[in-house]
Amino acid sequence: MTPQRRLFFRIAILALVLILIGGVIPAILSLNRERAQLLKHLDDIGTTTATTAAMSASNMLAGDDEDGLSALAATIVYQNDVVSEALFLDRKGSIIAHSDPDLEGTSTGRPRLSNSVIVHRIPGMIEVNAPVLVSGEIWGIFRIKILTNVVAEEIRRARNGLLRINGALLFISIIGAAWLARSISKPVEHLSRVANEVAKGNLEIRTGIHKSGELGSLPMAIDEMIEDLSRARQRLLSQSAELEEEKTKAILASKAKSEFLANMSHELRTPLTGILGFAEVLEEDLENEEHQSHLRVIRDCGDHLLDLINNILDLSKIEAEKMTIEEMEFSPAHVIEEVVSLLAPKLEDSDVVFSVNYLGPVPDTIRTDPTKLKQIILNLISNSLKFTKQGSIEIEVSHLLKGSDSYLKIDVVDTGIGMTEEVAQRLFEPFTQADNSTTREYGGTGLGLAISRRMANLLSGDIVISETKLGVGTRFSITIDTGPLNGVPMRQQVYGRTKSSFESNVLDHVEDSSRLLGINVLVADDNGHNRNLVRSLLESAGATVSMADNGKMAIAQALRAEKTKEPFDVILMDMDMRMPQMDGFDAAEILRGRHYPRPIIALTANAMAGDRQRCLDSGCVDYQAKPINRESLLASIEKAVRSKAPA
Repeated sequence: MTPQRRLFFRIAILALVLILIGGVIPAILSLNRERAQLLKHLDDIGTTTATTAAMSASNMLAGDDEDGLSALAATIVYQNDVVSEALFLDRKGSIIAHSDPDLEGTSTGRPRLSNSVIVHRIPGMIEVNAPVLVSGEIWGIFRIKILTNVVAEEIRRARNGLLRINGALLFISIIGAAWLARSISKPVEHLSRVANEVAKGNLEIRTGIHKSGELGSLPMAIDEMIEDLSRARQRLLSQSAELEEEKTKAILASKAKSEFLANMSHELRTPLTGILGFAEVLEEDLENEEHQSHLRVIRDCGDHLLDLINNILDLSKIEAEKMTIEEMEFSPAHVIEEVVSLLAPKLEDSDVVFSVNYLGPVPDTIRTDPTKLKQIILNLISNSLKFTKQGSIEIEVSHLLKGSDSYLKIDVVDTGIGMTEEVAQRLFEPFTQADNSTTREYGGTGLGLAISRRMANLLSGDIVISETKLGVGTRFSITIDTGPLNGVPMRQQVYGRTKSSFESNVLDHVEDSSRLLGINVLVADDNGHNRNLVRSLLESAGATVSMADNGKMAIAQALRAEKTKEPFDVILMDMDMRMPQMDGFDAAEILRGRHYPRPIIALTANAMAGDRQRCLDSGCVDYQAKPINRESLLASIEKAVRSKAPA
């Protein structure tokens, strides 16, 4: 059924109901009231007429004037159109006189005698009996019969008229319903189609209805709404285009920033490799203490510059959300020992009393990123050591439970210069220190704490300044999520290192000239300074070194050595894209493609996110960032030679 037809039937039914409620039912009730009133009126006429006739007949009946009684009965019928019969009965029911003389002398049965008028309503007739009294006694009954067919006829004519009127009204209502349904449903259906098109995104459509009244104002309102939606969509499209343009600019800016940092990292790390590397070589060869002191200044400045480069790169990775977390199980006590070992030379040269205290049992192992945790602890202790010239630095380690969450808590407490509350509130912002005088006196960039806190956040923890007072000292609190501890034992750790043992435990490797004895190494690097530095470091450890200045030459030498049965034990491949003829990535991939079985270790001045993984994906077994750390490089070569390279 179409919407128009449904609407028609609803309007027609509504009209019918309204006609019934407003016309037919009240009219029927009115007819019933009128009929009751007419019958009552006839009752009254009959009662009055019978009573009057009975009184007139009293003397006639007493004088046996039957002719007078007959004349009276005939007169009453003649004078009253509604009276059909008039008769006099004696006490036994015999008709003494009748308006129809032929019925005189017949009997109707013994009547009911009563001193009052009795009215009987029977179908089609009203019978009125009035007593005829003579000297107070009932001598007879005067009876008249009134036909009610006149009332019925009047009621019938009124009912028929009512039916005709209501039928006409119903017909008019049906015609009106059809017209109204058509005039309403067609615009409504059209508006519905327009609404569906708008819902599909077509904002070019309009209703096209221009009428006055309510049916005209609705389409106008819908057209205005569509206009508003169209304008809003245009604004959104414009804003979306602007946002897309800004997004593109931001992506390009981020890419440019990453490329700039990568290039700067490479350009700074490459000369630092030569500076720090040869300073280390010379320091071992020189015996003059003044010269060694000068070289240590060079190395300290180089290390400081390297720390600055690493901090800027770390901050860039965190802001770009490219710093990855490598979760594994490890001993937190072992990490703390490693940090102390790294700082041992500085602690040995300082006037600071250093201690580590475990405040109760701590998890034997936790699951998080050990490298990041190590860097956080190292940054905080280094920071305390920088600002504490005398007094103490204490590390307090404890296990903390917060509901169902488990945390390792490490407090770094120093008796350094401290700070004000105002400085403490902004200390974790990048490039922030107490003031310019702090930078001049103590150095630094203000990046270490900012990076440490963001790393702690990445490890589902935080770093806060628990206590600080200017001139008294500061307490930094580190909390790190331990991960699940199901089945992990809790141990009371004991820190056994003393200041006098720092120097003997700084290095855990054997430094001698035979460490790489018998190991044949190929170094591929386009930078002559770097090649000479690496050769010097390796030859001082006993290795045999060959050189190549590009990837193509390295491939040729490596494959030729395999054929002559004098293979290289390991290849140190510079992975920078600037190497001429063929870079290290292509060279490593080609060698692996030819099933070269020996280990390849990547050397690169690129230290951005993903560089290490890219080197490993190209076929390298390890990754060494420039500037080259002698111990790290030698350990990597030893590990690579002991293990098998990928086929």
